[in-house]
Amino acid sequence: MSQFKATTTDLNGTTSSNQAASEVVARAKRRRFSAAYKLRILGEAEQCNASGQIGALLRCEGLYASHLSDWRRERDSGQLYVLVPPKPGRKREEQAVVLAGLRRENEQLPCPADTDGVHYGGAKKTCAELRAHLDPHQGQSLMVQAIEALAHIVPLTIACAAFDFPRSSIYRARQSQVVVEQPARPTPTRALSQAEQATVRRVLNSERFQDCSPRQVYATLLDEGSYSCSMRTMYRILDEDAENRERRNQAQHPPYVKPE
Repeated sequence: MSQFKATTTDLNGTTSSNQAASEVVARAKRRRFSAAYKLRILGEAEQCNASGQIGALLRCEGLYASHLSDWRRERDSGQLYVLVPPKPGRKREEQAVVLAGLRRENEQLPCPADTDGVHYGGAKKTCAELRAHLDPHQGQSLMVQAIEALAHIVPLTIACAAFDFPRSSIYRARQSQVVVEQPARPTPTRALSQAEQATVRRVLNSERFQDCSPRQVYATLLDEGSYSCSMRTMYRILDEDAENRERRNQAQHPPYVKPE
């Protein structure tokens, strides 16, 4: 009985240690901005002349106007230029020259020849090894064509085994050839026009609302007696230009692995 309890304790102790180890490895991290990224964003912000361009830039990058003011202060004080990584020096250039010389020497090496004078690169290669040197899409299409031609003579199972190719890919390629035309979705009668969508986007990216979420903009305009579209339509308009991102400085939790 004591041995059983001791074993259970050891197992429990091992499980708890694995859980602790997994929790230590998978730690949540907050966003960090490099000096080069800050300088690039400041340069793009200075090139924004029309109204709403800075707001669109902040929404696309997931930033606030306070980020720009803080980064301008760091740039003016010279802190960003100190953090910029140095350019690659001469060491990498010397390594590139050495690698280029080695490649030229490998190209000049003699290739073993057969009795008929045909040169071979070495031992025989399988179809899978030959397919690895081709482009993925091009190699797969060539293999499918060859197997389909061979399938008229031998069963498909034998043809796929000869080429070391999965049958599921053949079936998938056959299904992809059948194109089913989907009917076009009719435009809703209450859909916003292009001009109305541009007006909503201009309001969202204005200097007044560039740091606000669509939910806040919708509530503010509704309190003022102004209604242009629904809240979901605002998010949909921003999604069309990839201007809807998480901008809060929250920790990004990685997917946790179940301990075993």
